[in-house]
Amino acid sequence: MHDLNWGFSSDQLSELPTVCRSSDFLSQDKVSLPIEKPNRLLQILNCVGCPNVKKVLIPSAARCFHLSSLNLSLSANLGEVDIACYNLCFLNLSNCCSLEILKLECPRLTSLFLQSCNIGEETVEVAVSHCNVLETLDVRFCPKICPVSMSRLRAACPSLKRIFSSLSPP
Repeated sequence: MHDLNWGFSSDQLSELPTVCRSSDFLSQDKVSLPIEKPNRLLQILNCVGCPNVKKVLIPSAARCFHLSSLNLSLSANLGEVDIACYNLCFLNLSNCCSLEILKLECPRLTSLFLQSCNIGEETVEVAVSHCNVLETLDVRFCPKICPVSMSRLRAACPSLKRIFSSLSPP
């Protein structure tokens, strides 16, 4: 199994290349500055049906400023998604039946597809509360999301215009 991890741990910070200014050589205290990471230019990433991916981590430090669409549908072993992408608009996690953890910091996300995921309603509620312009949420065939949750999801994310659900109220 593999993780899609564009972050780095605090241990790895010491391994980053550094730059020393010429004035630093004159002083007793040497100060090293990390070289600034370049922005990633990736706009669309399709990883449909990747059975070996179990975790996706894209922190803001990964600098994926251009990533607007991410499709991880049919990734059966994907259990955790933690994404902080400023310009991400489209996220498809449909049929990721192992998905249990969903953390989103995506202020421009407009469409989130969770069809046939085994994710809890509280997890979805917290995730969508960080998506200020989310308009479309697809939770069809999600067994842990009940019809009563639709009002809670709308309260957590007032911008929602469409919630697709296969459940009908009793």
